[in-house]
Amino acid sequence: MSMVTFLLLGLLAHTIADFLLQTDTIVETKNSLSPKGFLVHGSRVAILSVIGLHIYGVRGLIATLMITVTHVFIDLGKCYLDRNAGSSQRLLVFVVDQVLHLLSFLAVFEIVEPSFSQSVLNFYGRWLFPKARSVMSSLLAKTGLSLDRFLLVALGYVIVMPVGAVIVRMVLDAFNKELDRDSSTQAGRYIGMAERALMLTLVLADALTAVAFVITAKSLARFEKLTTDKAFGEYYLVGTLASTLLAIAVGLTIRGLVRVI
Repeated sequence: MSMVTFLLLGLLAHTIADFLLQTDTIVETKNSLSPKGFLVHGSRVAILSVIGLHIYGVRGLIATLMITVTHVFIDLGKCYLDRNAGSSQRLLVFVVDQVLHLLSFLAVFEIVEPSFSQSVLNFYGRWLFPKARSVMSSLLAKTGLSLDRFLLVALGYVIVMPVGAVIVRMVLDAFNKELDRDSSTQAGRYIGMAERALMLTLVLADALTAVAFVITAKSLARFEKLTTDKAFGEYYLVGTLASTLLAIAVGLTIRGLVRVI
């Protein structure tokens, strides 16, 4: 059993629950310290963790319970700190929160020592879509992707897209740059996620210099406003740099880790 597989499955479940399935309503409910918000969010963390870790059998279920409980308590502490934190401090609280979640995964692994359940693997191999599983295994082998590498790349895209949207917004808030009306819409958020996904793809394809074309095209689209609105120019520069650095950093990290897993 690979510790990397367990860690990647846990992190993927965490990021999807925390950033894709956690709505603004849930966040507001949690920030008011209402038990309902933590219950709803905790249940989503548990469901996704079960989906990811059920291949470890009973130990996977025990790990899921421990991860869910620690996740809720960490989030509770974060909400307490956020209530009295300024915009720049919230970014630090966010980073500490995510580091604690990572450490909780490592602690759970040390305590539970999960290993793949042979009965679960036999179920998938013999009874549940055996032909489809064989085809997928063959495709992964031909592309040179192992399960760990596939999970790592998937986690990378989740980080640069929805997680990246939260990070960039916090960076802008820390610099006291107010979002313009167009950029605060859902369309602007999705455009930003698409840009980071494209840049990550270019980095993974070893086409780092092509990232400059993405930034250039984005700048040309806003050229007139950049030259006439100084405040917007500062906001654009901070947001673009944060977004680009995140995509490049995640891409280079994945490329480095792929060589050792």
